[in-house]
Amino acid sequence: MRKGLLILWLSWPALAKPPLPPPPPLVPEPVPGEPAPFNPDQTREAVPKPPLLLPAPQLEDENAPKLPIRPEEAVRMAWRLQPDIRTAQGQLQQAEGTEIQQRAALLPHIGGTGQYSHVSGTSAGSQSASLGLNPTNRTSDTFSNSLGVNWLLFDFGHTRDLVRAADLRRQSAAAFLLQSQNDVSLTVKERYYAVLQAQRLVQVGEDDLKTRQEQLRLARALYQAGNMSPGDVVRSQTTVSNSVFALNNSRRNLELARLDLAQSLGLAPRTRIELVDFDEPEVPLKDMNQLSQLAFSQRPDMLVAQRNVDAALASLDAARTLNYPALSTFAGITYAGRANGVQYPTFNLQLSLDFQLWDGGAQRGASVNAEGGVEVARAALTRAQLAVERDVSGVLMQLLTAERSLEAASAGVDSAREGVRIAAGRYRAALGSLTDVFDAQTALVSARTNYVNALNDLNLARARLRHALASPFEQGYFSS
Repeated sequence: MRKGLLILWLSWPALAKPPLPPPPPLVPEPVPGEPAPFNPDQTREAVPKPPLLLPAPQLEDENAPKLPIRPEEAVRMAWRLQPDIRTAQGQLQQAEGTEIQQRAALLPHIGGTGQYSHVSGTSAGSQSASLGLNPTNRTSDTFSNSLGVNWLLFDFGHTRDLVRAADLRRQSAAAFLLQSQNDVSLTVKERYYAVLQAQRLVQVGEDDLKTRQEQLRLARALYQAGNMSPGDVVRSQTTVSNSVFALNNSRRNLELARLDLAQSLGLAPRTRIELVDFDEPEVPLKDMNQLSQLAFSQRPDMLVAQRNVDAALASLDAARTLNYPALSTFAGITYAGRANGVQYPTFNLQLSLDFQLWDGGAQRGASVNAEGGVEVARAALTRAQLAVERDVSGVLMQLLTAERSLEAASAGVDSAREGVRIAAGRYRAALGSLTDVFDAQTALVSARTNYVNALNDLNLARARLRHALASPFEQGYFSS
C-alpha cells in the first residue's frame, strides 16, 4: 500500500494537465504598426447600397406598354412585336403568293401583241433586165396588232394537283404561325414569372438583411450590458455582410430577368417594365387521356405536320402526271396591214394538244423525288405525335410534383419562422447561443427561397401545360 502511494505521488506531475492560458482581453491592446484592434462598439459590417438601375434608352420606344402589365397583355404585345412572329407572318405571305401563282394556271390568260415591220430593198426582175431598165428601190411599213385568250382545258389533273399542294402548304404556314404564337406565349410567360421570382427573392434578401441587422443590434446591446462576449458581435457583423452580398446578387438577377423579358416582348432591353404580381391560374383538367386527346386535336405543330404530308402526296400526284398530254385552246383577233393603208382583221380559233413521247426520265425522277418527300413528311408527323405525347406526360408530372413541393415548402416556412422566434427568445434570455439564432435564420431564408422557387415551378408547370394544349389563355385561365 505504501509503495503504491509512493509511486502515485512520484508520477503525479507527469499525469497532471498543463494549466490553461489566460483568456484574451475583451478589447485587445493596440500594436504599433498594425491596424486598430476590433472594437465591438464600432460597426464594421457592409452597408447596403441602393439598387443598380440601368439608364433608360435615350429615345423612348413608341411600343412601350402602360405599366404595370399582366401576362396576357405581355403575350399579346409579343405577338405584335416579336421578330419570330413577324417571320412566321412573312412565310405565310410567301405561301399565299405561291398558291396564287399556281392557281393562275387554271384561269384564262388574256394577252395582246403589237408588231411593227419596216422592209427596205431593191427589185430587179428578168423582164426589167431584158428591157435595159434600172432596178428600183422598194420600201414597205406594216403593222400587226393582236388580242387573244389562252385557256388550259385539260391536263389530267397535273395543274390542279400543283394548286392543291400549294394550298396545303399555305395551310401549313398558317398553322406554323399559330405554333409560333404558342411558343412565344410560353417564352413570355416563363420570363414574366422569372421576373416575379427574382422580385420575391429580393424581398427575401431584404427581410433577411433587416433581421440580421436586428440581431447585430441585440448582440451589441447584450455585450455592452456585460451579458455576452464580443465574439457574438463579430459574428453578427459577418452575417450582415453576407446578407448584403446575397442581396446584391438577387438585385442583379432581377435586372437581368427584366432585360430578358423586354427582349422577349420585342422591346428595347432597357425599357422599364413593371409587372402585376400574378400567379398562373390552376388548370382544372388533369386526366392524362383527355389531355392527350386535346393536345392531338389542338396542337398547331400537329396540323403543320399533317398538312405537310397532304402537300407531299399532292406533289406526288402532280409528279406522276408531269409528261401527260395537255389540251388548251386559243381564240383571238389580229389586225395587220400597211402603215399607210387599211388594217384587215383576222380571227383565230385553235385547239392545241401538247405531249411528249419521251422526256428522258424527267417524270420518273420527279416521282422518285416526290415519294421521298412523302416519306420525310410522314416521319415528321410521327415525330410530332411522339413529341406531343412526351410534352403532355412530362408537363403533367412537373405540375403534380410542383403542387406537392409547394405544399411542403409552405409548411417549411411556417416551421422555420417559429424556429427563429424560439431561438431569438432563448438568446435574449441568455438560455441559448447566437449560433442557434444564426442557424434558425439561415433555415428561414432557405425555407422562404424554397417556397419562392416552388411557386415559380408551379407557375411554369401550369403555363407549360397550357402550351402543351396550345391554349395559353384557355383551360380556366380567366375563371379565377
